[in-house]
Amino acid sequence: MISDHHQPAASVLVVGGGIGGMRAAVDLAEAGLKVYLAERDPGLGGRVAQLGYMFPTHDCVLCRGTSDHGYGCTRPAISPAFMDHNRHPNIDILTRTTLKRAEGQAGDFRITLLREPRYVDPTLCTNCGLCAIACPERLPSEFQENLVTRNAIHKSAPRSLPDTYYIDKGDYCEGCNRCVDVCPTNAINLDEEPWEETIHVGAIILAMGYSLTDPIDLEEFGYGRHLNVVHSMQYERYVSRSGPTEGLLLRPSDNTPPKRIAWLQCIGSRDQKHPYCSSICCMYATKEAVLAKQRLDDVHTQIFIMDERAFSKEYNAYFHRSTSQYGVEYTRCRISSIQEDPKTKDLIVQYPDPKKGGQITEERFDMVVLSVGVEPPSGATVISSQLGFDLNQYGFCQTDKFNPLETSQPGIYVCGAFSSPKDIAETIIDSAGAAGDVMRMFQDKLGSSYSTREYPFLTDQGFPPETDIQDQDPRIGVFSCRCYPTMDGILDIDSLLEKSAKFPHVVHTENIEYGCFPEGLQKIKDSIKKHKLNRVVVAACSHRTHESLFQKTVREAGLNSYLMEMVNLRGFAAWVHPHQPELASRKGLELIRVGVGRAAELEPIYKSSIPPHRRALVLGGGVAGMTAAISIADSGFDVVLVEKNEYLGGNLHKVQFLVEGDNPNKLLRDLVNRIIAHEHITVMTRTMLKEHNGHVGAYHAVLSHHDGSLIEISHGVTIVATGGQETRVDQYLMGEHPAVLTSLELEDKLAYHLEDVTDLKQVVMIQCVKPKEEIYEYCSRICCISTIKNALRLKTVNPDCQVTVLYKDIITYGFREQ
Repeated sequence: MISDHHQPAASVLVVGGGIGGMRAAVDLAEAGLKVYLAERDPGLGGRVAQLGYMFPTHDCVLCRGTSDHGYGCTRPAISPAFMDHNRHPNIDILTRTTLKRAEGQAGDFRITLLREPRYVDPTLCTNCGLCAIACPERLPSEFQENLVTRNAIHKSAPRSLPDTYYIDKGDYCEGCNRCVDVCPTNAINLDEEPWEETIHVGAIILAMGYSLTDPIDLEEFGYGRHLNVVHSMQYERYVSRSGPTEGLLLRPSDNTPPKRIAWLQCIGSRDQKHPYCSSICCMYATKEAVLAKQRLDDVHTQIFIMDERAFSKEYNAYFHRSTSQYGVEYTRCRISSIQEDPKTKDLIVQYPDPKKGGQITEERFDMVVLSVGVEPPSGATVISSQLGFDLNQYGFCQTDKFNPLETSQPGIYVCGAFSSPKDIAETIIDSAGAAGDVMRMFQDKLGSSYSTREYPFLTDQGFPPETDIQDQDPRIGVFSCRCYPTMDGILDIDSLLEKSAKFPHVVHTENIEYGCFPEGLQKIKDSIKKHKLNRVVVAACSHRTHESLFQKTVREAGLNSYLMEMVNLRGFAAWVHPHQPELASRKGLELIRVGVGRAAELEPIYKSSIPPHRRALVLGGGVAGMTAAISIADSGFDVVLVEKNEYLGGNLHKVQFLVEGDNPNKLLRDLVNRIIAHEHITVMTRTMLKEHNGHVGAYHAVLSHHDGSLIEISHGVTIVATGGQETRVDQYLMGEHPAVLTSLELEDKLAYHLEDVTDLKQVVMIQCVKPKEEIYEYCSRICCISTIKNALRLKTVNPDCQVTVLYKDIITYGFREQ
């Protein structure tokens, strides 16, 4: 229950550490707000951390998911802001954390969190793995979808964040202590207890993601009984390089490559219990079938579908490539049951074959994948009662049609699949939008928690003046970690350093027990000063995880942070050649030789900041452009809103009603009135962009007004929101017969000219109409919903009219399925 307080806080709680929560956290932190990122699991990443490939590119591309992309891959995160040694100073990551109590109001929430212990100190754990080797207890692996087992002490994912071990403690731990005995850094404490922590925040973003339908309850498909029936996330783990078979696609019963694989769609979607579309299943099944085609020779892949809902950008083209390029077969029917051959463990599927006029056909498959749907996240009911927001009829977060990121409780926002089923791209857009709403709420508090990018995500901590190394010959120091047994147990560190001392420009070598510990970092700083080093080589771990830590260290010693070179001895020598110590050491020496050579050529690098123009240019005065303009202006920035027509509103003028029942005309009036009344928004109608140049933060545009005058403006960002237009074709007697209308024209008659439709006897609606000889490799996304809206409206005003819809696929994704 939420009670009243009146003290504002410039901090935000983000509930959920999946891709949506991480994106929101980065945006808020970059805006200078304090962020608490609470995740109930041991690591960040959510469902995305389990995916080896993503449609439609089969690339990860998560590095493009935030404004700070370009610093390198940090999977399963989407930003270096979450790395253990390079964490954004405005983000506190709280894993194994759940909400216990809440009180307050928008701007002033007091949240009590329950923190479960990890039993392993992340600041001391070196990822040596000795604890997992010593642990005798085996448990089902949640990350691998219970396909294999893992130790009670383990990492939640191969690249988990935090990148450290934790213990799934149980009665089996009593009296064991094997992990404690072998830990070389005394990082394990089995006596840790849960504790409560209270935080003060001004807003909350719910990024709780979703749960997958458990197919064990759908007995007709044999999941849990038939060995070769797996669900879609299990298949994802099989084809992932970090999966139980290291990317080899093998059927579970005999570990042989399958020759025939079937995918069954809408398992836990579009049924009586789940009367909505999960929105992602068609595309991930297509991706999985294409992956099978790429991995296995002569494999037959068959997807049993009702509709192929490839409705987002590039998805339809990907769907067509799956058939034309890879030969994936689609069969339009819904399977009701699966039988198993007890001898071969093959799976027998019966279905009405559309190619044979609906004749019942029986086929055998080596493997069947159940494309399971999306359900509300576990704990949704509990947290909704704690925070006082509403859930919809399906158990997802209730939102308003025109404010899809706002919950029923002021100050609490939602993003991603917790509001409705959606894919990764839409989740990232949602998350950025929710963060933007919070920034508007905290307009006068933006920048309260300052951070700088002079060195990625490091605050100014009073670094000493930099040593001027101009005209100095290179004086290189080589430092190597022992990090026993993952390095010194395989590599001969002493020998490597002895030989490295003979390389050109090397004046000092030193081995350090654990270079990432404070004691080791201090030794590096002391040696830099003592030996007057002007270049540093650290031969230890990966630059992806530790480079920023050592950059900061050399900067604290008075050197430019870019006068440091890292050599990945552990990843490139010790870990890949654990049974060939001599060869591993030889390779390690060559790696150090290359590192020393690179270090000798290093020069200081300096970053400078350029103050941006505090104005935005928005092109397009439709609903998207007006919403963007208001969002920016509410945050305190000036906006120039350009519209080529005489009036704002765009296509929203032509939308008269919505299938959900909301009033688009009211939305139009509200947006236009807010635009006109806003002190930070300048509206230019009957105006078009003539020239545009510059760079981020400093753009210059020339606008052409209808009277021929030119207006020049300088601005920091440009938003293109020019919308789209209804396609006009010269087919089906369009433009020749008055009874042939477009969807918008019919909508206009249904709203303002009912006399034209009340006497109609038959109406045919044709979907996916495109110009002749023009290839549209995309779905327009809104046509099916608009058609159904008009059909229902027509039947309301004229119940006797027969309405026929001619379609390829009915695209009613999400809750629109109802």
